[in-house]
Amino acid sequence: MDVATGQVVADRVERNDSAHFIRFVAMLDRSTDPALRIHLVNGSSHTSKATRAWLTPHPRFTVTHTPKHAGRLNMIEQASAL
Repeated sequence: MDVATGQVVADRVERNDSAHFIRFVAMLDRSTDPALRIHLVNGSSHTSKATRAWLTPHPRFTVTHTPKHAGRLNMIEQASAL
């Protein structure tokens, strides 16, 4: 979600696993202005070894984990609840 415009980039995935997540963030990396930072919020697929290995050479990605049961802190979850 672009917080300045409200535009959401989304993709349907068959499974919520590392392989699908890495494919998604790679698409974000290719389609987002290289000058911008990308913040990832939550998701267990953010913590796998494969995901961490992909994120390491991509420093413009920042991963933030909110506390359990704190979806209200995630702007995209607020938008999807509407």
